[in-house]
Amino acid sequence: MLKELCKQQEVNPPQRIHEMDRESLVDEVRNYLQEKRYVVVFDDVWNSDFWDDIQLAMIDEKKGCRILITTRKMDVADACRKSSFVEIHELKSLNDEQSLKLFNKRAFYDLNGCCPENLLHISSKIVEKCDGLPLAIVVT
Repeated sequence: MLKELCKQQEVNPPQRIHEMDRESLVDEVRNYLQEKRYVVVFDDVWNSDFWDDIQLAMIDEKKGCRILITTRKMDVADACRKSSFVEIHELKSLNDEQSLKLFNKRAFYDLNGCCPENLLHISSKIVEKCDGLPLAIVVT
């Protein structure tokens, strides 16, 4: 994360960053972000210990900073919920009808989103595997 922050600001990361222990890395990130207003996005987090590791480095100091974490795992959201300043927004997955409509719109674009009769069964099976997740549906 520290390397990415330095890259975004076009500055060189600390020397020997690869040799730093966890505490030193947290201190470096905290020092880097101190007195700054920032938005940091962590996408598709799967490790429930993630928030414990990262919250020490993310100091807001009432500057309006925001941290956005996306996850599909409720244990990750629950781990973040331990902090009093965390808000959880649970997004609902699409129902079967919405999922099939989105899939057909993408897969059969040239046919105005109309699935051919002979592909209805396989389309339904594909959509079922996507479990109502829009991203899974559109990249399938």
